[in-house]
Amino acid sequence: MVADPPDWRDQFKIQSGADLDFIIGEAYNFPVGLRSDYPAELKKRISAALTSYFLQLKSLNYTLGNYR
Repeated sequence: MVADPPDWRDQFKIQSGADLDFIIGEAYNFPVGLRSDYPAELKKRISAALTSYFLQLKSLNYTLGNYR
């Protein structure tokens, strides 16, 4: 039997978009909502993931080292 995936709402305590402090990636039609109390490392990695995706880079670590 496969376990149910985790419910991220429990982890991040988000009930609606109104709970978000800011959204990045809207200009590219790929919005990601964040709250200001999330850890800085999480925000940095999400930003690097968006950058890597849109620049079509293959390595997130490369993006973190060179673009963030």
